[in-house]
Amino acid sequence: MNGLTERRKADRKKMATDLFETVVAYPLKEITLTEEGRDEAYPRAWILAIKTHNGLACRFEFDGESCQPDVFVNAWHMVLDTDARLSDRFPGSVNQAHFRKSTTVCDGFSALKSHVVAVLEGDKAGWIYDSEREAAAVAKDGSWQERKARFDAWSEERAAQRAAEGR
Repeated sequence: MNGLTERRKADRKKMATDLFETVVAYPLKEITLTEEGRDEAYPRAWILAIKTHNGLACRFEFDGESCQPDVFVNAWHMVLDTDARLSDRFPGSVNQAHFRKSTTVCDGFSALKSHVVAVLEGDKAGWIYDSEREAAAVAKDGSWQERKARFDAWSEERAAQRAAEGR
């Protein structure tokens, strides 16, 4: 796969479909592949978005208008409906404040593909998650269901307050 570049339309398609074919081999909860020209914000990009059953998600853009072609910045993050926390074994720098995201940088498609495989292997085996961090976070802030219930109650109170004020 060396020699592929985001600068060429055919290569963008090849990279996106190749990575798609790689990730479908893993037990993912969601996989979305958006063809070039179908995303208004990124008209020259193929976009692959994935989410694991553990709640880890990432979006990969093969963008012909990238300001840094062939440098892939990956914003791995835990979705809101999970309490899972990333471990220090995650193949990237984990945010030490809440352990729910990691931004990684891969130089070139081969590095990106290897990185994604490493993350998905870790997801499948479970070693990229830290159950002690998860338990500590739940003890401190409640489960995601409890946090959602508190937010929903606050939202209702706020809407009632705004309605009473005529807004």
